[in-house]
Amino acid sequence: MLSNLFKNTFRQTSSRKSKSLNLVIAINGVDLIEPGDWNTVINSPSNEQEKNIKSECEALAKRLSRSTGVPRDQIEYYSALQYYRLINLLTAMTIATPDGFIWGQFKPKLFDDKITDPQIKESIKKMRKEQYPDSNLSAMEIILKKIQEKLSPEDFNELKNVMEQRTSKPPKVAMFGQAGVGKTTTICSLVGIDYDEAVKNGLISHTGQGTLDVRIHQLKTQQGIIDLIDLPGYGVTEEEDAKHYELYRKIISECDVIVLVIQATNRAMAQDETMIKKIKEWITKSN
Repeated sequence: MLSNLFKNTFRQTSSRKSKSLNLVIAINGVDLIEPGDWNTVINSPSNEQEKNIKSECEALAKRLSRSTGVPRDQIEYYSALQYYRLINLLTAMTIATPDGFIWGQFKPKLFDDKITDPQIKESIKKMRKEQYPDSNLSAMEIILKKIQEKLSPEDFNELKNVMEQRTSKPPKVAMFGQAGVGKTTTICSLVGIDYDEAVKNGLISHTGQGTLDVRIHQLKTQQGIIDLIDLPGYGVTEEEDAKHYELYRKIISECDVIVLVIQATNRAMAQDETMIKKIKEWITKSN
């Protein structure tokens, strides 16, 4: 049956990816690179600033990939606050996650959500709807819609059931990063919710307080639920960091993907690189 084919495909993909590196390096805050050039009216960088952002961040990503061994396609730059290049970050997480298709159910925030001019905002939304009629759907909904056109109703329902079974369990994400890099803002923007509104409306529930200031949240979106583990910031002292290592190792072994957030404007990244190498080591040992 078709469902068995997809079950086997998913099983093989999971087996293959579990032996790879489920780590993403997220370079946040690129809007602060030459911040004066950010066009707040259309919530986008100027052409010149965009070139500079790309040049600086590509160089940084290549350097991090060389020094840590993390694949380049699992290192991405973006702005969580400005909803800039969130699709790129979600793609990197899809690549890094075993059963990465689970991220297809979520829709990240779009840059025009922060446009202040109502006429420009409406114009962009109208243009997007005309050019991309399915833009209101998640990636998974678009894929299923395309597949449905090619399959019999019976085969499509079998495939849909398999995918629903595999996405029924909330993905578990561990967020690393030094204090103030935007870990929670990043994950909220990625799944299409505003952090302050989410807290106010009960979309983020505090499910537990682990040892050593680990915060465990559950994020509820229209598309699904995410279990978020917000780990204590590192980089205070080597001795302080070492206290968390055993805890980090345990949590890493239980997560679908680990996201380490760094600040794009931070030029001193020795501590970040050290932590990335440590995480790589722990992932390798847990596989």
